[in-house]
Amino acid sequence: MSAWNPEEIEIANDFDNTHDDFEYECYSLSKHIQKKNAETQTWLDENPECMAGMFIEDLSHWHDYQVFTPEDFDKYLLKSNIWDAFKDLHGVRPRHMDLDNMTLEQLQAELDDLSKQFEEEN
Repeated sequence: MSAWNPEEIEIANDFDNTHDDFEYECYSLSKHIQKKNAETQTWLDENPECMAGMFIEDLSHWHDYQVFTPEDFDKYLLKSNIWDAFKDLHGVRPRHMDLDNMTLEQLQAELDDLSKQFEEEN
């Protein structure tokens, strides 16, 4: 098992040890989404002329998308962004790419590459 990051340690310390792994994952995902929404709200407060959306906090919504953990959530967002960015750049969806089996790092690198391509074209 890999070492826990500080956010996971904080969540674990907040969480009662009598709960099972699935409940812990749900709790972790909930805290992760709340943190993302809080960061977005802070950004909006600092940039009142801008707009941004918030993430749905109802976990059943995310479970329908097979998102159960913070990592699943981050991968889902990266895959969604890649799916749309690739279409914007190339006119077709990246159906040839196996996004589901890529790591977070690979997905982020792919999105960074697409962003670079977009900047070069514009």
